[in-house]
Amino acid sequence: MRGAKELIYKNGFSEVELHAAGESSIHTLSVVVGILTEHGYVSVSRIKTSTLVTNEGQHLAKLMIRVAKTEAFEEIYEAF
Repeated sequence: MRGAKELIYKNGFSEVELHAAGESSIHTLSVVVGILTEHGYVSVSRIKTSTLVTNEGQHLAKLMIRVAKTEAFEEIYEAF
């Protein structure tokens, strides 16, 4: 979560697309985005899913979530 906030804040990005592949990574990503949204840092602008095929022929779910910082992002960031 800290990494996503830092990426947006220090690099001046207004939007960031976060990716995860595999069950545990997807769970972590969804929790992080949920917390950032609940606290008012970001809003979700797009959600995409796909399936990756590894070199071994294994199929992995992939989740991509694009978030946009809110107008209150800097104020909330500085408060914490």
